[in-house]
Amino acid sequence: MKTTHLFALVIIGALLFAGCGTEEAPVPVVPEGAQAGDLIDLEACTYKAGETEYTADCGTLVVPENRSDPDSQLIALPVIRVHALSDSPAEPIFFLQGGPGGSNVQFEYLEGLVDRHDFVQVGYRGVDGSVVLDCLEISEAIRNAPGGLLSDAALDSYAAASGRCAARLEADGLDLAGYTMTEVIDDVEDARVALGYDRINLLGESYGTRLEMIYEWMYPDSLQRVVMAAVNPPGHFLWEADNIDAQIEDYSQLCARDAECSARTDDLVASMRHVTDNMPDRWLFIPIDEGSVKVLTFLMLMECNCSRFL
Repeated sequence: MKTTHLFALVIIGALLFAGCGTEEAPVPVVPEGAQAGDLIDLEACTYKAGETEYTADCGTLVVPENRSDPDSQLIALPVIRVHALSDSPAEPIFFLQGGPGGSNVQFEYLEGLVDRHDFVQVGYRGVDGSVVLDCLEISEAIRNAPGGLLSDAALDSYAAASGRCAARLEADGLDLAGYTMTEVIDDVEDARVALGYDRINLLGESYGTRLEMIYEWMYPDSLQRVVMAAVNPPGHFLWEADNIDAQIEDYSQLCARDAECSARTDDLVASMRHVTDNMPDRWLFIPIDEGSVKVLTFLMLMECNCSRFL
C-alpha cells in the first residue's frame, strides 16, 4: 500500500475518532490578568465515570500558545483532578488519551485507579481548550471525495483542504506552530507544578504513549512510573506495508486453527487478496466504494491489534 494512502487512512481515522465522545464540557477561557502557568478557579466538582460519581477539583490552566515566542498569546485548558479514595495517597496518575484528535478529559474506567492515587486529566490544546482546531474543510473533502475515498484526485483534495484550513486558522490569529506534542507535554508539566506534585505516574494509550516517551526524555525527574497500552513510538505513526502483511498472515494462521473461521476459507490471506483484487461495484442495490472498504478494513485491523494489549 502506498505511503500516501496510509497517510490518508490516518487522517480519516483521526477524524472519525475525534467525532466520538460524551457530552461537551464548558469551553475554558483565559481570565483577564492571568499569566502563563496560572491554575485558575480550581474548585470542588463532581466527576462522573460510568454510573459512579467521584469527588474532584475542576479548574483552568493558562499556558502560552507557543512557548518559543515570547510574545505568544495565552490559551486556556481544562484541568480535572479526581481525588484518591485513600487518606494517604501515593503519586498521582496523569492520563494521556490516544488519537490524536480525541479529548483528554473523558475517561470512564476509574475503578481501582483512584483507590490510592489522584487521577488528573489536562485537556489537549487544540481539542479541549479555548482554541479548538476544527478543520471542517477536510471533513467536507472526505464527504465529497472525487473518484472514491482513496483515488488520486481525492488524496489531492485532502491536501488542498488541509492548506485551506491552515490558512483560515492563521488568518484568525492562531499560531499553528504551537500545537505540537512537546507543547502538550509542557502543558501537563505546568499542571504538575501548579498542583504541587513532586513526581507523577503517567498512564497513556496509543498516541498517548508517544507523549509518554517524549515526556520521559524531557522531564525524567518528574516521573515515578509510566504505563503504556497499545504502544505507538515516535517514527511509527505511518504503518509499514510489510508489517501489515505480517499481521494479516498472523490472523490467517489463527483462522486456520479456528473451526468456524477455517470452515469459511482455506486461506484467509488469499481470500482477502481475492476480494481486494475483485472488488464488486455493488452488493444487491448498495453501491460499494473500494476506498471506503479499504479504510474501514484498515481501521478495524488496527483496533483489533490495539485491543490485544488493553
